[in-house]
Amino acid sequence: MKELVELDQNILQIRAQNFIGRYSFSSNFQYLVGWKTQGSPVLFLENEYLLWEKQLTKVIEAKVSDMGYVALSEWTDPAGYKGCFWVFVRDGRTLLKAEMGALPMSVAIDPQGTLACCWASYRKLIGKTHVTDAEAFVFSLTSPSLLFSAHLPECEVEAVARSGKEIVIVTKSGAHRFSEDGTPSVKR
Repeated sequence: MKELVELDQNILQIRAQNFIGRYSFSSNFQYLVGWKTQGSPVLFLENEYLLWEKQLTKVIEAKVSDMGYVALSEWTDPAGYKGCFWVFVRDGRTLLKAEMGALPMSVAIDPQGTLACCWASYRKLIGKTHVTDAEAFVFSLTSPSLLFSAHLPECEVEAVARSGKEIVIVTKSGAHRFSEDGTPSVKR
């Protein structure tokens, strides 16, 4: 009997864990992260074998690198726009935890596990009006730290990568290029 059964485009059943939820594979298909969106476990598997499980409040999205690093966004305050961006290493240890005064939504991690990106939405007051805005936060994972944040239109982050001396954030609206300090690159 097959242990992993794709039930829908975004839903997977892991029979051995009695789990049905969302999932993401690494690009080499060696690693899988599975999660449910309502207060449930996050499961991490290598070649269909469970390596670790974590309990988090409300996972919004997760991605996994070819090195077994997991980047995920968690909504920690359902009454407000607050959450955490996490990166876990292959054995389940926390590499990075960024508590945010924003709601982390979509995430990306490069296949080598050296960069991670989180697109987050937040509310701000302009005059007497609350306005929703968004930024992408780019983190180095070689020395876990925030490299920069950049204002991006409301979109989903699909990938993050280095291209020469630039960092490229790929979203549904296109590719956005930045220097390592977050300065937008000039199109040539």
